[in-house]
Amino acid sequence: MIRHVFRAAVVVAALSTSAAAQRTYVYTTIAYPGADMTRGISINDSGTVVGNYCIKGESICHGFSYNGGVYTNIDVPGEPQTIITSINNAGTLTGYFEYPPQGVGKGFVI
Repeated sequence: MIRHVFRAAVVVAALSTSAAAQRTYVYTTIAYPGADMTRGISINDSGTVVGNYCIKGESICHGFSYNGGVYTNIDVPGEPQTIITSINNAGTLTGYFEYPPQGVGKGFVI
C-alpha cells in the first residue's frame, strides 16, 4: 500500500513539474521607496498591486498601491497603522487599521 501511494505521488509530482516548466513568468520587484520591508498582498486584473510597507525605526506599517511603476501611499486618515488586504477589478480596496501594540482595530473599504 505504501509503495502505491509513493508511486502515485511521484507521478503527480512529475506531471506538475512538466506543466510548470512550460510557463514563463515576469518577476517585478516591489519595494516602496525608503521602506525596509514591502509586502505585496493582492493584485487585480489591471496589474495594480496593494500591500503594506514598514520603515525602520517606526513601529507601524502603511498601506500602498503600485501600478505602472508608481507607488501611492494609502493610510486611513487619523489612524496610526493601515493594512491593505485586497483590491478587486473595480479598484475597491479592503483592509483594516489598528493601534499597535494592542492590536485593536477596525476594517474598512475604500
